[in-house]
Amino acid sequence: MLNEIKSKSDHYWFFSMLGIPFFLLMFSSENFASFEEEPVLKIVIGGLLGFLGLGIGYFFVKRLLKKSTIIKWSMFLVILSACIVFVRLTMTYKANLFPTCEIYGYKAIDIKSSECNVCGSDTWEEAQKYEDDRTEWLEFGQDFFFSEDMKKEGIQIYEPENIDGYVKDANWKPYNLTKQ
Repeated sequence: MLNEIKSKSDHYWFFSMLGIPFFLLMFSSENFASFEEEPVLKIVIGGLLGFLGLGIGYFFVKRLLKKSTIIKWSMFLVILSACIVFVRLTMTYKANLFPTCEIYGYKAIDIKSSECNVCGSDTWEEAQKYEDDRTEWLEFGQDFFFSEDMKKEGIQIYEPENIDGYVKDANWKPYNLTKQ
């Protein structure tokens, strides 16, 4: 295959058609689950998806190497678009995988540990073991993250919309704002 590549532009096509699907699919493994407990699984899934991306890229490189530049560009854009759609779908899957944190508002509750992967707060079910009043628990937790000092520093309640791949729940409102 490499001995068929004669011009410098063919080298660019070869590496971009292999590299783009490889990297986009390999790094989309971040969006399948929380891998803090099992980093080996993240490596395995990333490797398999990366290998799939190489296979897709090689399939198209083999068929497009001697085609015209317009066909190469068209297929490159199709492959890039398909990979981006796949990554977005996996991000959507991740967003729907986790329940919403009542304290911070991100869809980031790890079911196994009953803890938010963004702010580290326990769920109310877990907090009931050491807290008596849900209202006080919510007020204390949200005051910790959204205190007046933090608001003066420019920390926004509804932003950013995404932290480490966890999305802000559009229906979430802080308790302090809903009681007023």
